[in-house]
Amino acid sequence: YQSVKNTRKKDDNKIRILFVGRICKDRNIMPILKAFKKLNDDKFEFRVVGEEVKRTDTDKIGYLDKLKDYVKENQLNVTFTGAKYKQDLIQEYRNANIFIYTSIWENFGQTLLEAGAAGLPIICTPVGVGLEIVKNDETGFIVGENENNLILEIVENIKKLKEEKIRGKFSEKILKIVNENFNWNEIINKYEKVYISTIENNKKKYKNKVII
Repeated sequence: YQSVKNTRKKDDNKIRILFVGRICKDRNIMPILKAFKKLNDDKFEFRVVGEEVKRTDTDKIGYLDKLKDYVKENQLNVTFTGAKYKQDLIQEYRNANIFIYTSIWENFGQTLLEAGAAGLPIICTPVGVGLEIVKNDETGFIVGENENNLILEIVENIKKLKEEKIRGKFSEKILKIVNENFNWNEIINKYEKVYISTIENNKKKYKNKVII
């Protein structure tokens, strides 16, 4: 992953919180909105990038409408941008100050890695690659290990990241982690280790078996 330089204008004094991902109930975005309401600080704005999808056949479309209704009812400074790709998506990361991702589960979480490559401090649940790049009080905060405290944890950690110096320190550390562990050479080495391990295990497994 290649680092993305922040090009946000210095005269823009808003602190922009960003979510990027497919929107569905499992992504658990409503607690972020509730935390944003509780935060009640005009210094912050929140952008939700992504389109609504059905994760399973039993899912129903309508979660995005619920999120928008909540924002409208509570007059929150939240923007739903829809899906963005390529340069437009890169620009969203460049213009952000904090990344937040409170998904209930995740196999990997590509947008978490993208946010890390953009040098964004991350607030996320303990899912996917977040567990590898988010270090509490160093590169961001892991929240939601106790679901009942999720909203309060989000509020408290956003407040901690209000100070620009803290965000700067977190940014440097998360960029270092991403650059050292997720550059292309490192990724290729990891794949090689997986393939070699699989081959060796299969050799042991079928050593004394006759394959017809």
